[in-house]
Amino acid sequence: MREFSKFSAHHSTVVMSFGSYERADVVWIGGSLDLNTHHHVRSGILKRDSFQQPLLVLELSELSLLDSSGIGSLVLVHRSARERGAELAVVTDSNHLRKLLKIAGLDQVLTVHPSLDDALAAHGPDDGEPANAG
Repeated sequence: MREFSKFSAHHSTVVMSFGSYERADVVWIGGSLDLNTHHHVRSGILKRDSFQQPLLVLELSELSLLDSSGIGSLVLVHRSARERGAELAVVTDSNHLRKLLKIAGLDQVLTVHPSLDDALAAHGPDDGEPANAG
């Protein structure tokens, strides 16, 4: 079961859900990650005490908008993950989002995968089942 969070401000909406796999904590982010919503995403991720896995995955396939504020949030989450000894992986099947990450130079810093299954497989063994499925 996933925990959901939704935030709207100035015509922008971001939806996040959180889940855990055997070796990964996953945050699904959809909607707009922009000037109006980036602070909600940052605090929603950075203030969580439940992240304990060696891998943090940001699943961005449902993200419809990413601006420079959102890119800044990705950088902060990356730094936070490294400080606690975890790797950060990004999942997106969007060519547009991949181009934005490349333009920002984040393709050199972040590991980007086309699917959650690919991200989990690339970062160690996992049975593919959520740890909290029930």
